[in-house]
Formats: sequence, C-alpha cells, structure tokens
Amino acid sequence: MTFRNKFPPLMTLLGGASIATVAAVILRKKYRKSNTRKTVEDEMKNGKLVVESIGKIESIYRLCVGTPRQGLLAPHARGRLRLSNAHAVEGLSKYSHVWIVFVFHLNTPHKGVKIAPPALGGRKVGVLATRSPHRFNPIGITLARLDKIIIAENNSVSLELSGLDLVDGTPVLDIKPYVAAYDSPIDEVARVPSWVSGGLATKRPVKLSDTARESIRRILKEGKTKFYGRSFGESDDEGYEHLVACICEVLAMDVRSTYQTKKVREGKSQAERSKRVQTKVSEDSPVCTQQIDNLLVHFSVQPASSVVRPTSEGSGAEDTVFVTKIEQL
Repeated sequence: MTFRNKFPPLMTLLGGASIATVAAVILRKKYRKSNTRKTVEDEMKNGKLVVESIGKIESIYRLCVGTPRQGLLAPHARGRLRLSNAHAVEGLSKYSHVWIVFVFHLNTPHKGVKIAPPALGGRKVGVLATRSPHRFNPIGITLARLDKIIIAENNSVSLELSGLDLVDGTPVLDIKPYVAAYDSPIDEVARVPSWVSGGLATKRPVKLSDTARESIRRILKEGKTKFYGRSFGESDDEGYEHLVACICEVLAMDVRSTYQTKKVREGKSQAERSKRVQTKVSEDSPVCTQQIDNLLVHFSVQPASSVVRPTSEGSGAEDTVFVTKIEQL
C-alpha cells in the first residue's frame, strides 16, 4: 500500500502535496505531541512530590536542643550556606535578608495534631498555630541576614549568614530574597496570641563568670573557633564581643519543652552526651552544658521565685542563667 493510498483524506486536504511534505507535517505533529511541556503536577505520583536540596547549612549549632526557634532573636548567631552554582545568586547581594526553606532533618516521627509550645508551659494548641519543628511535613522557613556572598574560583558559592537558627547539616530546599513590601503587612499591625508576644518580650538574664570570660579570650587567641575571631577575619576583641553576645542571646531565648526545662533546672542537660558532639569534659557535675560553635558552655539555671507572665509558669522563660565555665570542644 502506498503512502497516498494509506492517507487519502490527508492527501486531499493538502491538495496533492508531495509525499515528503506530508511526512514532514505528520512528524512535526508527532514531535509537538511528545514534547508537550509537563507541569509539576504531571511529575507528582500519588500526590507525592520529590524535591532535592540545593545545599547544606554550616552553623554554630550541632544540636536541636537549645537552638533558638527564630534566628533573628539571636542576631550574633552565625552560619553559612554552600551552593554549587554562582549564576543562581546573581543579584542576590543587593538584598539584606533572605528566606531559607529547609528540612528538619533531625526530627523524630511525629503525627500529633496538637503540641505544647515551650512558652505555654505544657498547655497545648494546634500544630498549625505554632512554629514547632514537628509538623505534617518536616519543612521549615526562617529569615536570616545575608552578610556576604563569596564566590570561589570553581564557581561554588558561600552565603555568609547571621541571625541563623538552623542546625549544622540542615538541607536547604530554596532561598528567596526578603522584601518588606511583600513579606510584612502594609499599614496594619499583625495579630499574634498573647503567649507569643509575651514570650518574645521575655528574655532570661544571663550572667557570665570571670572564668568563663577569660576562657573565651584564650580560645579566640588560639584561633579555635569556626565562626568568630581570627578564623572569621575578626580581631580578638571583635570576636570576643560578638561571641559573648551570641552566647547571651542563645541562652536568654533558650526555649524548651516542659520536660527539657525540668532537666535543665535539675542540671541534667548535657550537650556532650549527644552523638553529634561526642566529647569528654573535665568533670562530671550536675551543671548543664550547651554547644555553641566549637565551645561547650557550662551553665546552671535558677528558677524564678515568681513569674510576671502567667503563661511563663513551667516554661523556664523567666529563670536566670549563670555561665560558670567554657571549654573548647
């Protein structure tokens, strides 16, 4: 059977065009059909979407416990995001802050629809009314200050960040520039629950002993920290000022669950027991420890004799923190 006999209607429509012309038309139609642009929805299977990280965070925190829930509450906390392609960040340096979309990679499975935020001292609300890391999908978003972008010769990129609340090794899915006109209400005061506004206004007093302060200066002079002092291009005095500020900010806003708060008050919260720290300290004492950068911060907590905010009851939000000693990890 010839081509003309096989497709007589088409040949009539094309007015007796040549076989080569007809074949070209058919092939073009077939090509267009096979190359129809697919959407993300087309790629989804059974309602599931596969995503890949664009980079990982390096930060001063190795542990979830004790990491601030919102990084800008500890503006001197530092970290960086490493990316592989410099072209993707062209123009980003014009912005002062960035949104970071990330995965809570150290989460344990949690299917509860209600949780007890630390600021509520054990009382529960719906998970979607909180910033809890334990969510239906382990995805979070945080705002950080973009201090600098460093591009290496191999085209890799390092975003130097501060006010960061992410644990070392956190996978990042996306970053977006912060634009106040888009990202904050215009001519309107955002409404939040009293336990949130009250919690933000409450910071625990933090007192550092002379011994702890001397240890910070010594460690900085030895260049043993990763994000402060000489290793970060700062003078010893600048590093000391920024690191002390970071320690105070982190411990002042150290929000924990009721269970974790009880452990801290009893001196039973030691960072060095974690697999992600794994170090030995010089003594076995009931004093708590917190890991920050390459430091192990020893501290004790004195519960408040009375609380100003009723919601602070049982949360430890108004306790006083005493930093007794600091060791290098």
